[in-house]
Amino acid sequence: EYRIQIEARRAFSADHRRYNRAREVGAVSSNYIESKDLYRVLIGTYSSFAEAQAALSEVKNAGWPDAFVAYFKDGKYKGLAVR
Repeated sequence: EYRIQIEARRAFSADHRRYNRAREVGAVSSNYIESKDLYRVLIGTYSSFAEAQAALSEVKNAGWPDAFVAYFKDGKYKGLAVR
């Protein structure tokens, strides 16, 4: 599955107002990086890379210009998704 990563932060709350525009594109969630004590902040869940790429444009226009598509397998982060 694919998700859009918009940032990494030490503290995370999906309800924070900073994510209001991102929530217009998809559900906001996080993935904890224990080794770095950070949370990946993620938007949506997409079954295909093409679907995630289409949503990425919306996320960037919503104020997250450095966002990128990340690949997850069995709920685990596998890295930057590229085609």
